[in-house]
Amino acid sequence: MSLSVTVLLVMLLVVQGTAQISCRGLGDLCIARFCWGPTGATCINGYCRCNNTEYSYCECLPTVKSCHIAFGADNAVGTATYGGIIQKTYSCVVNEAGYSGVHVVGIYEGNSNIIPFGDVNIYVSSSEEKPLSLILVLVSHEPVNWVLYVSYGVTVKRVLLGGYNVNNSSVRSQRGHISVIERLPYSEVKSGYGNDSNGGDTVSLLKYLYERFSTIASFNGCYQADTWSLRIQSSHDQPVSTSNQTSISEQSSGDQLPVILGPLLATAGVLVVTVAAVVVTVIVVVRRR
Repeated sequence: MSLSVTVLLVMLLVVQGTAQISCRGLGDLCIARFCWGPTGATCINGYCRCNNTEYSYCECLPTVKSCHIAFGADNAVGTATYGGIIQKTYSCVVNEAGYSGVHVVGIYEGNSNIIPFGDVNIYVSSSEEKPLSLILVLVSHEPVNWVLYVSYGVTVKRVLLGGYNVNNSSVRSQRGHISVIERLPYSEVKSGYGNDSNGGDTVSLLKYLYERFSTIASFNGCYQADTWSLRIQSSHDQPVSTSNQTSISEQSSGDQLPVILGPLLATAGVLVVTVAAVVVTVIVVVRRR
């Protein structure tokens, strides 16, 4: 095999090796090589992958400014249960926002065994001894009766109620006081529970909240729940997410790369191919002389 051919093959192997991004089976499976939802995902090797700035590459979970939603993270502010069973949640915690701020809870539906809809209880407490005031954003696709149980020292100064059936949803306080209740028209503000692959628009919801409040303190969501417990902690009390540590470890070993590396790898691939072509051309010219 000639030197020029060998050099070209080596270059192509390097491009192929660096361009592949393996996610170790993370993400949703394609359905007939098709990916649903507004994420813009494409089917790659049987899995839906997102190659844009609004969703993570492997799992296609929303990422808006400082809120990078993860599934099953152990630093989530909220804990959800349905029928007494703990549900894995989609969440983000924005530490720089502090413990007082905007906290979001999103679900697709509440207790589907109660027709037309049932209560979803939300227990709000704080790890702080000093008074705490916050804003709650409650969104759902199906109609929900949100019932708040607010611990002493916590003030919910505003509740934003949203979702596809917002006009048929309600919120009341069983313990504590709600200063203001505001309904968000679905025509203007969409909703989601953290995974938009099967519908919903969490990204649009987060963009609206960031534009209105500059930042949020936390997002907490799951498909279905009848009880939520929000334990509000100060930023220095927030535990580090084991899920995030795993992702960083996998990224450093080359098993999972951030979405921003996609364009960089593509650019590197083009550069390598260009260099390979130049090298081959030089070798051919030299040999002819």
